[in-house]
Amino acid sequence: MIALNEYTICSLIIGYWNVYFNPWLVGFVFPAFGALLALWSITQRRWLALLPGGVLLLINPMLVQLPYSWLITNDIVIISLFVPLSVLIGGGLSLFRDWLMVRLSLFWRALVLQGGAVALAGLALWGAGNLHGVINSATLFVTRADLTAINWVEENTPADARFLINTAPWLPAANRGIDGGWWLLTLANRWISTPPVLYTYGEPDYVSRVQELNREVAGFQPGKEEELYRLIDREQITHIYTTTWSGPLKSATFADSNAFAKIYDRDGVSIFAVYDRAQAEEQQ
Repeated sequence: MIALNEYTICSLIIGYWNVYFNPWLVGFVFPAFGALLALWSITQRRWLALLPGGVLLLINPMLVQLPYSWLITNDIVIISLFVPLSVLIGGGLSLFRDWLMVRLSLFWRALVLQGGAVALAGLALWGAGNLHGVINSATLFVTRADLTAINWVEENTPADARFLINTAPWLPAANRGIDGGWWLLTLANRWISTPPVLYTYGEPDYVSRVQELNREVAGFQPGKEEELYRLIDREQITHIYTTTWSGPLKSATFADSNAFAKIYDRDGVSIFAVYDRAQAEEQQ
């Protein structure tokens, strides 16, 4: 029994450090093991093992040519891995403690247990101190400049204004905003071209239309202005929200046309009003 515990401890330690220093292995080793576990559970009719096998497979279902789930993505699964990993680490430490205790005298047992408690408390405090930097700066969409602009939008634009905003791919079936424009719906009650991801629960035609719109915006590059202008006409866009720090839509894209008027420009945030293009071209 002790020999088995020793092998278990060594396997846990070696596996942990391999994954720690080679995080790319998570996307291959775990789903491969999950696929084998799921296959074994089906062939052996051990249905309880199908659940962890399926969860591990969801990390990278494309490994066995399965499509991604729109509800449970690989990001969600990887983030949730702290639960089984915590259990494995705790179990490994428990096995190591049992293995160690039978080899120590009473004095050393007490010293190890007390020292382990102090070390555990120290690790907990160290980990808590590191949490202040856990926020990913790439996910900070709203700045103080955005909040000022959003307040201005609420006070100075019509309630039925339709805002074209910057967007980027996110979930397999949905895009997300990448600056304060994404918060115009929530904080200023204005229509935006990239709605919150709950739109994926809407009617299929509506979901498809939103996805196509956002693909066009996310794929915009200089030289495709005419395609973007047609999109603005088709979607009856009345305003455009841009920032200097993110997204394919930039202030320069609209600055040289009479069809757009810059009505707000402060601290890197620019808002354009959209005019009738036919009339604007006649004026030119």
